[in-house]
Amino acid sequence: MDRCLRSSIWSRPRLTSGWNGTSAATTVESAERLAKACAASGATLVAVEPDLFDAIWPDRPAPPLGAIRLHDVAFAGEEAITKLARIRPEIGKLKADALVISDPHCVAWAFNIRGSDVAHTPLPLAFAIIPREGRPALYVDGRKLANDVRHSLEALADVREPSDFARDLAALGAAKKTVRIDQATASDALARLVTGPGGKLSRGPDPIVLMKAVKNSVEIAGAGAAHRRDGAAIVRFLAWFERAAAGGTLSEIEAVEALESFRRDTGRLKDVSFPTIAGAGPNGAIVHYRVTRKTNRVISPGNLFLIDSGAQYEDGTTDITRTLAVGAPTEETRERFTRVLKGHIAIARAVFPDGTTGAQLDSFARQFRRRQLSLGA
Repeated sequence: MDRCLRSSIWSRPRLTSGWNGTSAATTVESAERLAKACAASGATLVAVEPDLFDAIWPDRPAPPLGAIRLHDVAFAGEEAITKLARIRPEIGKLKADALVISDPHCVAWAFNIRGSDVAHTPLPLAFAIIPREGRPALYVDGRKLANDVRHSLEALADVREPSDFARDLAALGAAKKTVRIDQATASDALARLVTGPGGKLSRGPDPIVLMKAVKNSVEIAGAGAAHRRDGAAIVRFLAWFERAAAGGTLSEIEAVEALESFRRDTGRLKDVSFPTIAGAGPNGAIVHYRVTRKTNRVISPGNLFLIDSGAQYEDGTTDITRTLAVGAPTEETRERFTRVLKGHIAIARAVFPDGTTGAQLDSFARQFRRRQLSLGA
């Protein structure tokens, strides 16, 4: 007899904040991998109800309620109603009756909205269903919507509460509809809500992903303006840093605060695009290092200082990394920096077939490491 592995595969549509703003649930794709692994071991994966996490996490934080704002066409370059009209033919090409949008990035793009539910990323946590024919439905907590925002969105779609989402998916299944679901971002529970009553799934990438990847002229101009603006702030920071670090008392935290102040001086800064990585000396070698009061290090002469940061502006997002020598670099510093530079150049010049992984390319960068020869080591 097969063993039965019961798993709490998110059984209700909850809007929780994962690292990228998507639901922190078991996706269709990951559930299928788990099921195959279980089958290979003679077990069966079974979803359970109710969600076991609710039993062990009674004080689970409520979903965030960041206010939603409209993303002006002056920055989007295309009205939401036009985007929705372009999406419908793509649903038809997939031979589906409706598209479920489970990735907040795609929801934000399709409806020209922005939010603050995810740290440093202007995303509203929301779902949507776009039928091939008829009005779309946007599922968002009404407490996030000011009256003018709700009015604008209701001109485009039926604005419904997240609690209505499961009901509407089940209704599509009961009507024997074919529903497109992005198996990489949609939870397995959403798929079962459709297929349980007899609906059919069309599994694959959300067509909006490629649509939003092609930037229009307004978006391209906005990205350029954001980078020029941010570049000017960085130049001012670099000039300040050269003077401030010379005294040997400047700390990592002070450098982070100064850089953000130069960006804020533009009058256009909405937020940083991620927590600034500012590492002096050995801290600069820690991947994705984040300074704290405990680890805060003085940027001493002779050190290298890594500063990796970015900004969120209404017209674009930036991400820039610089490695700065504090005072005159030592010969060892020059040698190590040059080896890293050679690795970067080797990766940039590499020609490789489709499907090559980063791990396979890693050796191109590492070929310039110092060869250390020792007996018995």
